[in-house]
Amino acid sequence: MATNDTTLYPADLTQNVVKLGPLVGASRVSKHLFNQIRAYAQTDYPVLITGESGTGKELVAQTVHSLSLRRKSTFIPVNCGSLGSALAGSELFGHVRGAFTGADRSRKGAFSAANGGTLFLDEFGELTHSVQATLLRALETGEIRAVGADSNSRTNIRLICATNVDLWSAANRGDFRDDLLFRVDVLRLHIPPLRDRLSDLDALVPHLLERLKDRPQIDPAGIQVLKTYHWPGNVRELRNVLTRCAIRAGAYRQIEGEHVADVLMCIQARSPSLPLHTDPNFRTQTFETVSRRLRENGGDRRRTYQSLGIPRSTFYRWLREGKVVDR
Repeated sequence: MATNDTTLYPADLTQNVVKLGPLVGASRVSKHLFNQIRAYAQTDYPVLITGESGTGKELVAQTVHSLSLRRKSTFIPVNCGSLGSALAGSELFGHVRGAFTGADRSRKGAFSAANGGTLFLDEFGELTHSVQATLLRALETGEIRAVGADSNSRTNIRLICATNVDLWSAANRGDFRDDLLFRVDVLRLHIPPLRDRLSDLDALVPHLLERLKDRPQIDPAGIQVLKTYHWPGNVRELRNVLTRCAIRAGAYRQIEGEHVADVLMCIQARSPSLPLHTDPNFRTQTFETVSRRLRENGGDRRRTYQSLGIPRSTFYRWLREGKVVDR
């Protein structure tokens, strides 16, 4: 692992943490992913990044670009989920003045803006069939034509795509063009879900807390509670949970295990049907936390469920079932 890419965090929690640009990790799978990124960045082949929503696919794409020979040129991201068939040509290839109603000036498309650099197509699996055909032609010929233009122009881009969809299954169903997939699925980077690499929390939590106001700290018990959670929203959800934990910690700026348990308990209360927690004891700990808060509030039920952010109906259901007690 190149020394100029690697940073070790000094905190006890993060002794085995490595950093690659904006990416941090401590698990074996993340370190393997970082090695892949370094290797792929030195080529100019298309990259397909796969993984669940919230795993950080755009950060991985940016890291590939920043380590590549194209790093001094532009990185242009495009959200394919917002590319309707009507405007896709203009967004990708640009248009000339007067090409359609409202086109009062010429505009560069993403291909031209990324010329010499990297074009990142996020939510690649959301492309319509007509846009897939248009994109395939551009990739095969290396030429694009702006909407309303009389001639083609050549572009030189490195293509990175990202998706949370199983594109080969979609191609087998006829929902995605396999010829386009052969063009883009040359080098594959898969980002595992956070629940499959919980040791990365030792890296991610301090990294994300540094970016919050007042830079709160977290004790080891807080890290351990975080490791009981299933993380359906991955790193994006982790950022949200840590923000809420920091608010609960308040002026002390020290997030403790109880703060984390309170926040995760509120999530569980709002989505009781989801398999949110991997620790079978978590629900018991949750009910004990609510019962303790109820006693601290002198049996004031309204104050208790409001202070914890638990829906009223859920709180009273727990009371009826005997899971929460006030004595």
